[in-house]
Amino acid sequence: SDLRNGAESVHLRIAAHDSYLLGNDHAEILIVETERDFADWQARHFPDSRTPLAEFAAEDPGDTGYTQLQRYAFDLDPTDPGRSLDRLPRVHLVDGHLAIEFSRLPGSTDLRWVVESSSDLVTWSPATSMMEDITPRLESDDARKVLFRLTEPASAAPHRHLRVRVHFQP
Repeated sequence: SDLRNGAESVHLRIAAHDSYLLGNDHAEILIVETERDFADWQARHFPDSRTPLAEFAAEDPGDTGYTQLQRYAFDLDPTDPGRSLDRLPRVHLVDGHLAIEFSRLPGSTDLRWVVESSSDLVTWSPATSMMEDITPRLESDDARKVLFRLTEPASAAPHRHLRVRVHFQP
């Protein structure tokens, strides 16, 4: 398979049998061409840049509203992020539960994505204990896409908000 787009996924189905201890009937293997970090991304897409990495991360060339770090983390088009906005976090309902879907850069070694929750849009905290990964339910061949939803129905917490915070760990 061609890995020029960064990753390919392989879907495996395991036939259920009484002797198997399965939580799910699926598994996904993500094959990436190579592990990458932000410095590699900067060198590949902006070879003339001499800006220190921390400063480069905060830059927004073209005043698009997306920093270099966001472009890297969500695998946006480096020079025209508007062409790949479908990879940004998107909040929607899944079976009556608030959910968030976004793309992660396959093979990145220096990022951590944290889904955060707030009831007032002022105070945010990691939503790890309230979330479940339902990525296998995505009907997408895009190996970058992930989907998480709150375990509590949206009707039980009508003022709940979600976002994704990217932590850069050089």
